[in-house]
Amino acid sequence: MRILENRFFIIAVCVALILTILPTVWAVMGRTDILTSALNTAAVPFRFIGSKIGEGFRGIGAYFTSVGRLLDENSQLKAENESLRQQLFDQKKFEVENRNIRAFIHMDSTYDRFQWASAKVVAITERYWVLNSGSEAGIEKNMPVVDASGAVGMVIASGLGWAHIQPLHIPGLTISAYVLETSDLGQVTATIGLSANRKIRISQLPETAEIHIGDTVVSSGYGSVWPEGFLIGSVTDVQYDANSRSPVATVEPAANLLNPALVMVLIGGRGEA
Repeated sequence: MRILENRFFIIAVCVALILTILPTVWAVMGRTDILTSALNTAAVPFRFIGSKIGEGFRGIGAYFTSVGRLLDENSQLKAENESLRQQLFDQKKFEVENRNIRAFIHMDSTYDRFQWASAKVVAITERYWVLNSGSEAGIEKNMPVVDASGAVGMVIASGLGWAHIQPLHIPGLTISAYVLETSDLGQVTATIGLSANRKIRISQLPETAEIHIGDTVVSSGYGSVWPEGFLIGSVTDVQYDANSRSPVATVEPAANLLNPALVMVLIGGRGEA
């Protein structure tokens, strides 16, 4: 038969017979030790393979445990880093605001009693400027606004994260002021004719006032939220009003009304309105 001619089949049958007969013979002869030894010997490769498989699974478990621990530590480090970064940002912001305040309020040490909020001009329209800070910083309507050089204008509206200010050269704003050299009291206002050139005027001066080009105009603190002594600008032209027979002077604002940037809003210690 062809099956018997297959050497592999014959060898397999012989091995099977041996593995069947030998354990039976050893058992009948009472030599179970040989049987146990043989079984243990045969089981060695399987135990070895099982041991390695077990070690592999334990290694995989340890690996994933280690990865999980590293991910937790990385997440914790990120949180700590973000906290430190925020603290550093807050500290730098505080230092910058303090530096800005010191730079702005260099005119007189008496202004130390005022409280200020810094903000940036982020947009300009024909009627007002927009700031990037508002009610959350204490900025409210009718608060004076200055830059590093002098008076800028007045807050006309505010909300969370924004405020609108009316600069000096836009008609509608009035500030009580006086000429520093002569102490003559008047009112600073804007006109349509001067607005295009970002200039203002001081009027309602006494008939006897002697105003000259180059004179300095500052806030008086009378009847205004503006404290006394804030620089407004300097006189560039003097005319006389025929009706009131008093001088009317054109004033060049000291503040940067062309390309505004950082400004300060007086939020505390103001004069009486």
